[in-house]
Amino acid sequence: NKGCVETEASTWNITNIAKSEKSYTKSRLADFPVIDYELIFRLAGEGDATAIHLRDQSLQAWSASAINLIHAYDPEILVLTGGIMASSANIIPYIKKQVETHAWTPWGKVDIREGKFPATAALLGIAHVVNNG
Repeated sequence: NKGCVETEASTWNITNIAKSEKSYTKSRLADFPVIDYELIFRLAGEGDATAIHLRDQSLQAWSASAINLIHAYDPEILVLTGGIMASSANIIPYIKKQVETHAWTPWGKVDIREGKFPATAALLGIAHVVNNG
């Protein structure tokens, strides 16, 4: 596949991705100085074609990443976190469906859930590394 999840579907790059879409200037996304996934999911729910495309493209990238992680590490639980979890009500069901359809887990289903502190997950992770080095 091309790219990586960070470049294809991350909050820090979503504005650049949106502006590169041919339909961007016709989208309501162009009315906002800051584009984030909460906005994309809201406008997609209202029928904005560019937001729908960005939402679907991101969901596919996150799902492919989740499936790759499951195939590589065979976890029982996959914890999703970060700023995108502001839209977890849309993201988690989609990823669960894709994982159940495409991941090979003959022992059963992977439990996919949201982390307890999604906005600070990276900080908690690095703090653990620093403290337990």
